[in-house]
Amino acid sequence: MGLKPSHLKQISIDLNKELQVDLPVMQLIRCRNADDVKDLALQQVVDF
Repeated sequence: MGLKPSHLKQISIDLNKELQVDLPVMQLIRCRNADDVKDLALQQVVDF
């Protein structure tokens, strides 16, 4: 089971607020767990 769809918007908002990482809901929807979110966030930082 992946991340709960009802939480994705708040996760996106919190990541942007706390870490200045912009991960739209459409990107987060592919994540199965917190490790996937971390990997996606790190990829964005590296690409920056």
